Amino acid sequence: GVILCHPSFSHNSPPPERRNSNNRRLVKVSHTFSLHLPIDRRREIAPIQNMVLKTQSSDTSTSSSEENTAPNNVKKQTIFTSPKTKTKTKKTPKKEDLWKNALIKAVGDDGCRVELCGMKSKNHTVYARVVPGDAPSEDDMSKISVEQVLQVMVDEEWDQLIHNILEQHQTVEKDAYPNAQGLLELGAVWLLNETLYMKGGGAAAQRLKNGDLCPDWKDFTLRVHAVPQRYFVAHEYDWTKYCRGRLIGDSIHVQINKETPPVPVSGMPDQKDGVLVYDDPNLGFAVLCKPAPMPGHATLDNHAEDCCSMYQKALENTRHISLPPRLDGEYLDTSGLLLVSTQKQFLHYMEHAHLDSLAGYGKTKVVKKYRCLVCVKDPSKMDLLESYVQKKTMITHYYNHQTKQYRKHKPKNNNRSPSNANKWHAVKMRLTDVGDNQDERLQLRAACVSTPDAGANHPDCTLARRLWGIKISENPAKDLNVKYVMQVEVEPLTGRLHQIRCQLAEMGFPIVGDTERGGGICECHGHQHKWQRLALQCCELSFQEPQRFENTKNLIPNPQRRCEFRLREAWWTELMSNYEEGI
Repeated sequence: GVILCHPSFSHNSPPPERRNSNNRRLVKVSHTFSLHLPIDRRREIAPIQNMVLKTQSSDTSTSSSEENTAPNNVKKQTIFTSPKTKTKTKKTPKKEDLWKNALIKAVGDDGCRVELCGMKSKNHTVYARVVPGDAPSEDDMSKISVEQVLQVMVDEEWDQLIHNILEQHQTVEKDAYPNAQGLLELGAVWLLNETLYMKGGGAAAQRLKNGDLCPDWKDFTLRVHAVPQRYFVAHEYDWTKYCRGRLIGDSIHVQINKETPPVPVSGMPDQKDGVLVYDDPNLGFAVLCKPAPMPGHATLDNHAEDCCSMYQKALENTRHISLPPRLDGEYLDTSGLLLVSTQKQFLHYMEHAHLDSLAGYGKTKVVKKYRCLVCVKDPSKMDLLESYVQKKTMITHYYNHQTKQYRKHKPKNNNRSPSNANKWHAVKMRLTDVGDNQDERLQLRAACVSTPDAGANHPDCTLARRLWGIKISENPAKDLNVKYVMQVEVEPLTGRLHQIRCQLAEMGFPIVGDTERGGGICECHGHQHKWQRLALQCCELSFQEPQRFENTKNLIPNPQRRCEFRLREAWWTELMSNYEEGI
C-alpha cells in the first residue's frame, strides 16, 4: 500500500485534524507529498495523486455549496464523486439502412428480386440478398438458388466492365473476372447470417462450394468477392512430381542423416516441373519448392490456388495438409523451401521443436535461412555488411505490434505508462553470407545497375531492366537511386511479420521488389498474365528428424538423425550470372 503524508507531519506526534461542520475529518494532501520517495515510486504514485487532488477539489466545492443551500433542520452530508469517464456507445445500424442504395434486379420466374450492394466498390466486394416481389411468397423465395443470384451479379459486373473498356479504355487481365461457377470453385462466395454478422458473431460466415443450395433468404446474405486475387503461377507446376533440380545438376541439396535419398520413378517430372523436394508419408511431412507469388494457405477470396490446397488436391484429399506454425512468416511473395505437414502429430512436433529452438535447446534447433537481393544506395555501406558476417553480429531492431513499425533503437517511455513500454519487442537476425561463395558460377560481390551517362544497351542498364521489368523504365535503377545490387543471406532469430524486409530496409538495404520500402516494382510477364515478385527466397531448412515414441503415434526428436535441405539458386541467379559473363 501507499501512505499519503503531509510534509509537516512528524513521525512521533499525530497529524493535526481539520473537521468540517459535519464533524467529518478532512486531510489536506500536498503536491509535494511524494518528494521523499524514489523516482520509480513517484511515477507509480503520480496517477494516484492526480486522482486524489481531483476528488478533493470536487468534494470541497460540493460541501461548500451544500452548507449555503441546505436547511438548518436537515443534517448536511458530504458527497464524494469519482472522476468521470467518457464511454463510447456503439450504435447498431438497422438492416434496412444498409440496403438503401442497393441495385435491384429480377431473378427467377416468380417475381422475386435481388438487391446488390457494393457493385462499384474498389475491392469489388458485393453483398446480395433475395427479397419478395409485388406478391410476397415465402415458397417463391425458397426456390431461388445461390447460383441464380451469382449469375445476376456476374451479368451486372460484366456489363459495367464492358462499359469501362469501351468508354474509359480499361485494360483487363485474362480470367480476372470469373463466372458464377468459377467464383464457387475459388471459394470467393460466403453465406452470412445477417443478424449474427452485424452483432459480430464468430459463426456468422460460411464459405460456399455448392451453387445448388437454396438457403432461407429471410436472414441470409451472400458476400461475393467478384474479382478475387488470382495466383496463376500455381497452374504452371505439377504438384505430384519432384523438382528437376533434384535430378539435373546440384541446385537442390537434400540430406537425411548425411545421406541423399533417391527420387522415386513415379515422381519424375514430365512436361511441367514439379514442386516436391522431399516426401515422407510415414512421419507425416513434405518439403516443397514454393513458387512466388503464391500464398502458403487459403486467403479470404481464394482457397483453391495456394500451396496447401494445390498439394491436397494433387493427393486427392487422402492426407491432412497444413503448415507448421511460426515457420512461414513471409506468406505471399517469398519463394523457396516450404515445410508442409501431412499428419497432425508432425504439426505438434514442429510446434514444440520451434519453441525449444527459441529457448536455446541445441538438440531440437530449427534453422531457417533466407537468400535475398538487396538494393545498395550508398556503396560505402557494403563493407558494413561483410563486417557483420565476419563478426557474426546479432542485428537487433524493435517492433511495435500495434503500429507494425520497426525502429533501430527502442523509443523512450515519454508517457510514463507501463503499457507503452510493452508495445516494442526486440527482433533479431544474423547475416550469414554476402555474395554467393557456394556457387561456382557466381563469384560477384555486387553488381552495378546504375552508371552515369550509360546507354540503353549498357550491361548495367540491361541487368536493371531484367530485374525490375522491361516496361517500367529505360533505367529503373537510376529512377530508384540504386547504385548496386548485392546478395545476402539472413538467418532470422525471431519470427515477426515481414521481419527480414523491414530490418534490411531500416539498415538502408531494401530488398529488390519491396515496393513499400524503396525496392521498386519487379514485374514479370508470362502466359498472358503478369505478376510482381520479390527477391526473397527461403534457401535453407534443417531440423531433427522425428521418431515414434514407444510404438505410439506421438513423435519425439531423434538426436542422431537430422534433415537438411538447401537451394543453391534463386530466380535472379541466372540474371546475375549472365551479367558477370557479359551476356
